[in-house]
Amino acid sequence: MTASCDLDANLKIMRGFVEEAHQKKADIVVFPEMAYFIGHSKECSAVLPKYDTLLKTFSNWAKEFAIDILPGSLREPISKLPCRQFNTLPYIDATGQVLALYRKLFLFRAELPDRVYDETLFYDPGKEVISLQRPWGTAGLAICFDIRFPELFRALKKRGAQILFVPAAFAVPTGKVHWHTLLKARAIENQCFVVAPALTGRCGDERQTFGHSLIVSPWGEVLTEMGEEVGLVTHEISIDEIEKCQKRLDAWACRRDDLFPAP
Repeated sequence: MTASCDLDANLKIMRGFVEEAHQKKADIVVFPEMAYFIGHSKECSAVLPKYDTLLKTFSNWAKEFAIDILPGSLREPISKLPCRQFNTLPYIDATGQVLALYRKLFLFRAELPDRVYDETLFYDPGKEVISLQRPWGTAGLAICFDIRFPELFRALKKRGAQILFVPAAFAVPTGKVHWHTLLKARAIENQCFVVAPALTGRCGDERQTFGHSLIVSPWGEVLTEMGEEVGLVTHEISIDEIEKCQKRLDAWACRRDDLFPAP
């Protein structure tokens, strides 16, 4: 998906994908980081008060189409700190209930050829690792830059995570070199599936995003990949593949918690 500074247009596209996923009998639909809106700081400030309304909108969609929704991340205002916010990924079940709110732990800072990035100017980091049980398995939640911090994914694995969801908006300079490698590494070292929807194309007025939404198997194979195009891809995941992977090479059983205690 390509996000713009037109909130209504973005929501119309997102709703269309939710309906399409429902028609394809998917259990869950997952959107990229900030799929609902990308703009300049003044424009973002204007949508910040709409957080509760947006959360309700996505909950209504989940209930209407009887599907779990990860609507990408939203800007969640911090009540006691004006103009500060969390980068928050809600997990909404098929009844419309918000089961979890994951707040991005690691904030992106980089000086890249296209621009300087510093999420700490607007965001505060979250403080909680989030996993949750679903009928099809255990989900672990992360956002974009989090993928560079293996300790988070180790913690999710220790909590029983089987599918790691990583909505993202990767920059092109880092995406070309790091995106596939990082996602494969997190899948292989934790023997989990990784589902990583990513923004693509020029988002807002100036930000170029890498795209290449993909799903990686516990063995590190790319099961499906979008490239730079916009669209919806579906893939059936079998949790049994994790056990098959562990029978071939159970690296998890060989870990040394005596030297590296659980986080």
